[in-house]
Amino acid sequence: MARGDRLLRAGREPQARDRYQRALVLNPYASAARERLALLDVSRGRYAQALAEIHLIVQTDPAWFEQARSIHTYLKAERVVNDALAGLERHLQRYPRDESAWLLLAAILARCGEFQRARDALTRLRPAARTDTLDASTRAAIRRGLELTSR
Repeated sequence: MARGDRLLRAGREPQARDRYQRALVLNPYASAARERLALLDVSRGRYAQALAEIHLIVQTDPAWFEQARSIHTYLKAERVVNDALAGLERHLQRYPRDESAWLLLAAILARCGEFQRARDALTRLRPAARTDTLDASTRAAIRRGLELTSR
């Protein structure tokens, strides 16, 4: 994981992806490796794959949102996260009805500790789209985060 993170910070995304995939071979439940792969997928515009990775994380590690408040804490590479989020936000400006992308944005923002923005992203989902585990976990994390920051 550490080698993959160094490669990612250096901008060597294909090599970083390979390292994270190797980590998943050793431990298929490694939420940190799945999170990094999801981030790489977001940065490449592969939103469905990123959402699938985050779904797997939440299913196998329900405490994922609670483990750390920020992806930045892990990577120490805000540029990587910010670039990925900027691309996702551009996609949503072009395709504002892409509810999967709104859910993905909300989950990433909640993970980054940006609870107000995450809550705003979730308001874009229709009620029929608010039924899955990731949505429920994201909403719970946002509620807890907003409660903690309001104290």
